[in-house]
Amino acid sequence: MGDSAPAQKKNGETPGAENPSASWRRGSLVPCTVIAAVALSLALFVHVVAGDQFPVPWADECDFLWPSIAFAREGTLLSPVLNPERPILWMPPGYMVFTGTVFKVFGFSLGLARWISFVCVALGFVGLIGLAADLGRAGASEGVKIPENLGPLVGSLAAVLCACFFLGSPFVVAGNIGRMEAPILALAVAALVFLRVDRPYPATAVALAMPLVHPNGMLFVLAIAVWWMVSPRFGCRRRLPRSWEWLFLAIVAFLWLLYLVYALRYWSAFRHDMAYQFLRKKREIVTLEALLGWWSLVSAGLFVLCAAWGWRARDRRSIQFLVVAVPAWLVWRVGQEMWYEVFGSLALLLLSMALLRLATASLGHAFVKRLGALSPQSPLSASRWIPVGVTLALLTWHLKAERIPTPWDYPWNGRWFMMRIEPGGAYATPEDLAWVRGFLERLPMPDRALPTVEFCPRADSLLFADLEGRRIRISQPVFCQGSPDAFVIHMSHHRPIASWENAIYNDAFRRAGITRGRSRHLLRTRGRFEEWYGAVRPTLAAR
Repeated sequence: MGDSAPAQKKNGETPGAENPSASWRRGSLVPCTVIAAVALSLALFVHVVAGDQFPVPWADECDFLWPSIAFAREGTLLSPVLNPERPILWMPPGYMVFTGTVFKVFGFSLGLARWISFVCVALGFVGLIGLAADLGRAGASEGVKIPENLGPLVGSLAAVLCACFFLGSPFVVAGNIGRMEAPILALAVAALVFLRVDRPYPATAVALAMPLVHPNGMLFVLAIAVWWMVSPRFGCRRRLPRSWEWLFLAIVAFLWLLYLVYALRYWSAFRHDMAYQFLRKKREIVTLEALLGWWSLVSAGLFVLCAAWGWRARDRRSIQFLVVAVPAWLVWRVGQEMWYEVFGSLALLLLSMALLRLATASLGHAFVKRLGALSPQSPLSASRWIPVGVTLALLTWHLKAERIPTPWDYPWNGRWFMMRIEPGGAYATPEDLAWVRGFLERLPMPDRALPTVEFCPRADSLLFADLEGRRIRISQPVFCQGSPDAFVIHMSHHRPIASWENAIYNDAFRRAGITRGRSRHLLRTRGRFEEWYGAVRPTLAAR
């Protein structure tokens, strides 16, 4: 008799009832974990085959990674490769310090820099999968209630959406280039996860750290500020930070103080570089005509619909998704940088998850209540077609907009601004690098002074970073004049065929004093379109 009471009621359950937590884990967490594992495995394969051709080494990597190399080697962000007199200050130093710390431990390579980005994107994806798995679980403070039988299915379908976006070209490219988009993406998802678990102070700290990586992070800071203002409507109680939350805020405040001291130390250069950056961005900002394009209007309308729907239903979760989705969408549509496409994908993914949640909750209850569907507990309930139909509609929309990849011929059907993954192709093979390395190591050294070499494209200099300061001096000048002793020019069919790209090559050949196609300057050819040229200025031999 003493054991009969616990048998009748355990943890508030009726006899024979299943533990809701165990049911949720089996119904949503396990499928989401399987989906995440498959997507991560496939993304890992794509990252390897994309290698150095999707995208090709880019000029931005030269500008951002050489300060990282200087930080790893000398503990300073002043890189003589870019400017021997002062550091380049058109971008906050967070990314350079972070990657430089990694290079200090593991050494530098362009491949490692891109692996860092892949890990950041993968961590962001894992966070999104966690949010997806939790999407259908009802909570006491949630504004909308998803029918109990639909919760696990909603989580699994949201995970499918995450996987499809994760395998799309914007996410693949962001995880395969040495730029700031990958860590910003990871931080944005981290802030959203903190909001979801009702930790607004760590979320705020993460958001405040984002502008130290890229100025786009300021939009996310403003979005978090808006959340602080509207959060009481969604049942969020104001409280003082806990001790470990104070630590988060203190660390970020200290990092901002360091950045302020760093900027004041080079105040004149800081003002010049930031003015240049803002003027350049002003020229690139999207016009009103572009904002009124079809896809922009559709997505903007859906954002307004979702916000109004979530606000009226007092649904905390959907509004939290918009706190990250809206600034990500603005970065994409207003910034108009090719690398910002990943923020467009993030914004549309979060919007889709919010719409899936709201539509399933509203239509599911209406279907069961008014149309006399089968019992919500039945595994064959017709109401299950509601989230399936919504997900199929969302997938069709994103497939039409080329946000997610088609399954046939993947990943070879991927495209990115005239770049693609070529089976068995490589931007630079070990044999190519060996030929160019031989040319560089044979350069004369009058009076044992290291010869200065300039590369075109700029990022090719990173392929020979180990020679910098040991056998040659690499010069890719920024805000200063360069007078190199030798040039290395790489013509590749992997690079986009565009007017601005041709202008860069024409200027490099003119400055090097050579003509394309002349065998006297041709170091190496591979296939029909891969050519490496080397030229030595007469002044070097005369010294």
